[in-house]
Amino acid sequence: MNILIVSQYYWPENFRITDLAEEMVARGHQVCVTTSLPNYPKGKLYKGYKWRIMHEEHNGVNIIRSPVITRGEGSSFRLFMNYLSFSIISSIVTPLKLINKVDVIFVFGVSPVTSAIPAIVLKKLIKKPILFWVLDLWPDSAFVNNRLKSNLLRNTVNKLTSTINRSCDKLLVQSKSFYGPIIASGVDKDDIYYVPSWAEAIFSNMNEDDLYSEGAVKLEKRFYITFAGNIGAGQDIQCIIEAAKRLLNINDNIHWLFIGEGSKYEWLRRSVKEYGLECVVHLIGRQPLNLMPYYFSISSVLIASLKDEHIYSLTIPGKIQSYLAGGRPIISVINGETSRVVEESRAGIAVNSGDVDGLINAAIELFSMSEHDRGKLGANGKKYYKKMFDRSEIITKIEEIMRDSIEKNAR
Repeated sequence: MNILIVSQYYWPENFRITDLAEEMVARGHQVCVTTSLPNYPKGKLYKGYKWRIMHEEHNGVNIIRSPVITRGEGSSFRLFMNYLSFSIISSIVTPLKLINKVDVIFVFGVSPVTSAIPAIVLKKLIKKPILFWVLDLWPDSAFVNNRLKSNLLRNTVNKLTSTINRSCDKLLVQSKSFYGPIIASGVDKDDIYYVPSWAEAIFSNMNEDDLYSEGAVKLEKRFYITFAGNIGAGQDIQCIIEAAKRLLNINDNIHWLFIGEGSKYEWLRRSVKEYGLECVVHLIGRQPLNLMPYYFSISSVLIASLKDEHIYSLTIPGKIQSYLAGGRPIISVINGETSRVVEESRAGIAVNSGDVDGLINAAIELFSMSEHDRGKLGANGKKYYKKMFDRSEIITKIEEIMRDSIEKNAR
């Protein structure tokens, strides 16, 4: 197959779509990605990139990069301009620069939903089917952190989302809880497929005897509860810091490791200093994907948290699959689907979003366990991951949906 992937984010930005594209190449398909100049999460162009149309080839994937207004400091206006510029510029660049034949268009549907617009424009020109992998549920995702409050704007975004959903041939959803809102937007249930995220292969193939990689931050051997990923407004970092503050006077052998960056990173850094938590809270910033198995291996527990918002209860953050595959106990401070997965897998402890007391109790309970008992929780997670989120099986399912869409389009 000749696959065109439309994604506002791509390598060297750390998103799962890179893993999918490269695996499709490994399976013998021709893959082209149309994307933007990399600037996530800091809002500045990565070194070596200039504001112009660029072509690259990476691990067998052809890449077309459109210039965009970067995210900057992440203000509502700057994000809006970032989203809008990609939608408009890529809609022009992609048809002009796309050389390879296209059989199917695949949209990587993290925020914003407008990243699907270039795919829809191209579909009108070349009459090829679109598969839209919905990983963030709009319009709720756009308003959940109160950046946007206008009812008129909400209604406009809601209509736009419905139009985009109906313009795609197949919608792939990462959570079964997405079915209801997607159907309500006017999509036929038969055109919706449950396709969850998976962990990159490096987490499933972790070799614990040889995990340290050159360039990793060397950390002392301690009991680390590790948060990995975006440190943004939705992640409720405040809850974790409040737990760290209160635990400091109860058990100062429990340490907290943060790996990542985002809009709340500076707040986190200042809070650690303000509350005198430098002795138990460790910030190492954004780290390359290839180093994450090492950091997981030195962690005793992995933690995921999201605010108490309905939209977050419907979703499963992509890090959960990596956590499960990594074979470490998990603390979920997220309502709904994520806590269900953690409880069902018997991989750790689930507490309600924002429940500081529950988080403290979970941390103490896991600290008090023997390494053997914590190891059993991690093993439960790995077993559940292989059963429910197997990378090879999920990508094969995507392949099959692509082929089916191409066949139907040819009739």
